[in-house]
Amino acid sequence: GTYIGSKLTPRVYQSTVLVHVKIPSGDNQIDSNSLLASGQLAQTEADLAVSDDILNKVVAHHKNITLDQLSHEATSSVKLNTQLFEIDVQDADAKRAADLANDVAQTLINSQLEETQQNNDKSIQQIQQEMNSIRQQIKDVTGQVAALQAKGGQLAADNILQGQLSVLQQHYNQWEDSLTQLELTSAQSSDFLQIVQVARPETTAIRPNVSLNTLAGLILGLILGVLLAIQYDTFSTRVYSPKSVAEHIGYPLLATIWRANSYQEANSVNPLSKHSNVNAYRMLCASVEVAGPDKRSHSIMVTSALSQEGKSAIATNLAIFMANAGKNTLLVDANLQHPVLHERFGIADKKEGLSNALAAISQRPFANSLSLNGQVQPLPAKNSTMSLEPYIHPVGIANLRVMTAGTGVSSPGALLDLKVVERLLAIIEGSGAEVVIFDTAPLLDMPDARVLATKVDTALVVVDVTSARKRYLEQMKILAENIRIPVLGCVVNKQLYAQKHVTDYYYTNNLRHPSQPGNEVAVPVSSPSILSSDRQRMYSDIV
Repeated sequence: GTYIGSKLTPRVYQSTVLVHVKIPSGDNQIDSNSLLASGQLAQTEADLAVSDDILNKVVAHHKNITLDQLSHEATSSVKLNTQLFEIDVQDADAKRAADLANDVAQTLINSQLEETQQNNDKSIQQIQQEMNSIRQQIKDVTGQVAALQAKGGQLAADNILQGQLSVLQQHYNQWEDSLTQLELTSAQSSDFLQIVQVARPETTAIRPNVSLNTLAGLILGLILGVLLAIQYDTFSTRVYSPKSVAEHIGYPLLATIWRANSYQEANSVNPLSKHSNVNAYRMLCASVEVAGPDKRSHSIMVTSALSQEGKSAIATNLAIFMANAGKNTLLVDANLQHPVLHERFGIADKKEGLSNALAAISQRPFANSLSLNGQVQPLPAKNSTMSLEPYIHPVGIANLRVMTAGTGVSSPGALLDLKVVERLLAIIEGSGAEVVIFDTAPLLDMPDARVLATKVDTALVVVDVTSARKRYLEQMKILAENIRIPVLGCVVNKQLYAQKHVTDYYYTNNLRHPSQPGNEVAVPVSSPSILSSDRQRMYSDIV
C-alpha cells in the first residue's frame, strides 16, 4: 500500500541557496565580537528571508503562486557555528523551486541594501546639515573677530571670540570625521550579505521516498499483522487448524481427515476408496492399536461435542479399516435419536438393532455376583443364554457386522441406563467380537453418550475443524474430566486440502477385498481436485 501510494504521490523537489553574513572589521582583523555579531545577524537575516514582506515582493515577480503557497514552501535555517544561513524552497517543479529560492535570497539582499542605503543617506544628510550650521557659525565668529581687530577693540572680547571659533572648528572636524567614517561604512556594508551558492534544479525528489516509505510500510504492516493475529487468536471463538484443535482441547491428535468433495462422497461406504485419506485412517487404526501395552481397546466410542461433525463417517471407516486388518469388528449405532448407519450400509430401518437388544436385556433376568468392594457386577455373557445375533447384520464386508439403532425407540435415554449398558458390554465381550465401535450421540447434546462413555475402554473425539468453537471444546473437555471418560485422542475432520494441484501418486494399501479375504490391493490414488468426474466416482472419498 505504501509503495503504490508513494508511486502515485506527486513529486516534491527542494532547492537551496546559501547566504554568507559578514560584518567588516575596522582594522581588517576578525575578533570574537565580530563573529558573535555575525552569528546573531545571520539568525536575524534568516528569519527576515521568509517574512511576509520579503515573500510578498517575490510573489510579485512570479505568476501562478500566492503568498500562502510560498510561505508553506519556503523555509530558512542557520548553519550551526557558522556565518551562513540557507533558504530552502520546495515545489512540485524543480526549476521553479530553484528560481524561487534564488529570488528570495536576492530580494532579501536588495531589501537590506536599500534599507541600509536609506539609513546611511539620512545620517549623511543630518551630518551635512550640522556641518553647514557649524560652518556658518564659524563664518560669523570669524567676521566678528575681524571687525574687533579692525577697530582695535578690547583684547578680552577678542580672546572670547577666538575661543568660540576654536570650539566650532573642533566640532566641525568631528562631524567631518563622522561623515567620512559613515561613507566608508556605507561602502563596506553594501555587500554584507553575499550568495555563496546559488540554488539549482534538483533531479531527485525529496518526497516521497519510495524505498523508505515501502520499508516503513512493510515493518509497520508486519507489526500490525502480528498484533492483529495475536488479538484475533486471543478473542476468536474458532479454531482453524488441526494443531490448534489439539493444543486447545489438550488431547493427542490421532489423525486428520480431509474434506470430501461432495455430500455423496462424504456419506458413501467404500472400503476400496483410494485417495489421501487412506493413510489418515491407517494412522488412526495404528494409534488405537498402539495406545499402550497396558491399555485395552476392545470397546471404542466415537463421539463429538456437537452434531454434524462427521463422527458417524469416522466410526464407519474406522470399523471398515479394522475389519480389513483382519479383526472381527462390530459397529454399533448408539445414536438412537438420529441413527444413520442403516442408511450408509443399506440396511432396512425395520430390522431390529440396539434399542431392541437393550429392551430384551432389560427385561431378561441376569445372573449377578458380588465384587470385592460389595458392588453388584454382571457375570460374563458366556454364563447366559442371551444372544445378539438377531440384532447384528452382515454388510458384505469381511470381518465386519453392524448393529443398527433398531426399531420402536420411544425414549432412548431411558434405555441407556448404567446396568443395561454394563450387561450389553458383557454380552458383546463374550460374543467373539475383537473390536466394538460405538457411533454415539454428541456429548453436549444428549446424555445417552455420557452413560456409555464411562463404560467403554477408549473414546475418540471427532472435531469438525470448519465449524469448531473453543467454548464447546472446553465444555466437552471439562465434561470428559468430570465423568472420567477415557479419551484416547481427537480426530480432526473436514480439513481442507493444503494442495489443490498435486500430481497423481500411488499408495500401496494393505486392504483386503470383501470377496477375496487376504488379497492385497495396490491401486493408484489421486488428489480428487485433479480427477475427472468418472474417476472421482470410481475413487469415492472415504469420508
